Formats: sequence, C-alpha cells, structure tokens
Amino acid sequence: LPIDFEGDVTIENFEDFDGGTADVVDNPDPDGINLSAEVGVIVRDGGATWSGSKIALSENLDFSEHTVITMKVYTTAPAGTPVKLKLEGALPFTEVDAFTTTSAEWETLEFVFVGTGDHLNELVFMFDFGTVGDGSENSTFYFDDIEQVAGPPAPIPASLPLDFESGTVSSDFLDF
Repeated sequence: LPIDFEGDVTIENFEDFDGGTADVVDNPDPDGINLSAEVGVIVRDGGATWSGSKIALSENLDFSEHTVITMKVYTTAPAGTPVKLKLEGALPFTEVDAFTTTSAEWETLEFVFVGTGDHLNELVFMFDFGTVGDGSENSTFYFDDIEQVAGPPAPIPASLPLDFESGTVSSDFLDF
C-alpha cells in the first residue's frame, strides 16, 4: 500500500469470486476528493451475497503503527450500503465493515484493524455485503487511493482481577 490505480494495479492483479468482476477504468466522477484519472471498479452481478474481488500484496501488512486502512469509494447505491474489507493470508483472517454515508459522490471510508497481526497480505473487497448484486449501476462500486494510515493504538491487555478501582482507559475496551 498505497494503491492508486495509476499504473500500480491492473486487471491482472485482481482475483474475482462468486459474481464479482473487477477492472481498472477511467474515474466516473473526477471531482471533489478524487481527481484521479483511473480507479478500480467492482460490478456485482448475480452469484453470492459475498461476491467481490481481491488483490494479493507483495508483503504482509504491518499494523503495529498504522492501524487503519482508508479507501475512497464512489457508488450510486443508497447511503448506508455496507462495505466489507477482509484481510486474508495466513490464518486467522479478519474483516471490518464500513458504511457509505452518501450516494453519487466520492467519500473516504475507514477500516480500523487495531490488534491485527502481521500475517495478512490479501485485500478482499466485498461491496454491499449480504445482497446479491444485479449488475446495475447500484451494484457498481468504484474505489481508489487505498492507504494504511495511523489510527488508534492496540489495547493494553488487562490483568485479573479486574476491579475498576484504579481507573479505566477507554482504549482498554474493544466495542463490537
């Protein structure tokens, strides 16, 4: 990382699965936060509710300092559409969901991977997870500028007994 589709990733780098088809195309809306010429796109057409595509990285991701992956996304699907970013490689795999907040404009989604090990080297993109795509405009998802950035630190493991008398730090808890 980073991946910006300006010659660093081509269609040959994608591995499609279960009804998702990826490509590298011209930016459908070079405006706002994304003026790039080329972007990635995944069209979901039939198949499974988890259809998508993945990219293998040349090295494992390291989350010791940079615990967030960001990605610009453009779709005409309704705001609130789920986007699942799954990391694969050696077991165990991990995944994080984000949700779009707009439609028909670029936005940046954040995926927080606090506490994730350094054994993963595949980015798996599953847009509108849980729904079977129909190949329409609302089943088409453009994405760009995938980066690993600083985020919250990994939680500090607690020791037992836990009595809450010494004060607590919010980062000691992981919400789910």
